[in-house]
Amino acid sequence: MVSSSSFLLAFSALALSLLVLTVAGASQEAYDGRYRLIDTAAVRNGTVVNYLFRGNEPVRSGRFDYNWTVSNLRAGAALRNVTLPDQFYIIDFCLLEFEVEDIAAEKAYFEQHPEKGHFVSWPILGSPLPPLKVGKTIRKYMATKVDGIDNLPDTVTILTELLHTANQTLPVIVLIHCEAGKDRTGEVSASYYMSGLNPGWSFQQSLYYANKCVEGKRDISWFSSNALQWYCWRLYYQGQTDLKCAPDSNYVGDCYVPPPAILPKKM
Repeated sequence: MVSSSSFLLAFSALALSLLVLTVAGASQEAYDGRYRLIDTAAVRNGTVVNYLFRGNEPVRSGRFDYNWTVSNLRAGAALRNVTLPDQFYIIDFCLLEFEVEDIAAEKAYFEQHPEKGHFVSWPILGSPLPPLKVGKTIRKYMATKVDGIDNLPDTVTILTELLHTANQTLPVIVLIHCEAGKDRTGEVSASYYMSGLNPGWSFQQSLYYANKCVEGKRDISWFSSNALQWYCWRLYYQGQTDLKCAPDSNYVGDCYVPPPAILPKKM
């Protein structure tokens, strides 16, 4: 017999796949499926909306593919019933560390086209140590006093500041990405889901979305999962005691994300 949780997971995946195919059919470029709108923010007294996205590597055939990236951003926004403006300024928030050729291609594009946006290098590696492998006293000290290799507290702060900062002329899109748009991107995005969104998601839902809802054939890497757990424990010890920071393999979350609270005003 098929359990109700397995049925719900299969049904959610099928519904999301059909929606992705529908959006892709209307796009000039094939939708990759990994570009997702995370959050929005109103700036300039509510007259302009900025956007935070997650995605995968925008370099194709050795160059930053601007048109492909924009097409995927628009398709990802449409999944949440959002229509992006005709023009915007992209902040390429790159989580790559070892992929030097891709990093160089992204950096070069924005140096040559500063009117399109700018490049931010923010390497993410994960953590080799699971929080539950150490005692409570050590775990509390490390979670609250040690920022870790990735420094996720500062990462979420920087992303929040970028999202809420107005550009001189255009709406801003902050695009978080690594290579596959899964592990490092999942780690950073899930950290933002917990503490950047209002209201924030639970740890279990944040991890579930990272594992099952984007490139859902596999879970995020062990290193990325460890780092996300450390960030959860930090939030827990800082007062968010409703968070349950131990992964639950039986948890079944939801891949559907409703339209954001802040939407562009219709002209």
